[in-house]
Amino acid sequence: MEDEFSREKSMHDLTTLGGLEHEIQQFLKSELVPYVESHHGLLEFRSFADGVVRVHLDGACRHCSAQAITLKAGIERSLRKRFLEVDRVVLV
Repeated sequence: MEDEFSREKSMHDLTTLGGLEHEIQQFLKSELVPYVESHHGLLEFRSFADGVVRVHLDGACRHCSAQAITLKAGIERSLRKRFLEVDRVVLV
C-alpha cells in the first residue's frame, strides 16, 4: 500500500515533469524555432519522456539534406546544454 509520502512524491514528480516539458517547449519557441523558420522550416515540439524529446520538422526542413545535422548539432545540442534531463532528440 502506498504511503502518504510516496503519493506526494509521485504528484511532485508529475508536476515537475509538466513544468520541465513546458520549459522545453518555451525554449524551443524562443531560441530554436526562429532559426528553423529563417530557413523556411517548421519545428514542432511533440513530447518529452524518459529523457527523449520528440519533435517534428516540416516545411523546407522536411526533405533537406542537412536535416540530421540540424537535429543533432543544432536542436539536440542546444537542448542538452540547457536541460540536464534531456538525453536525446528524435524526429516523429
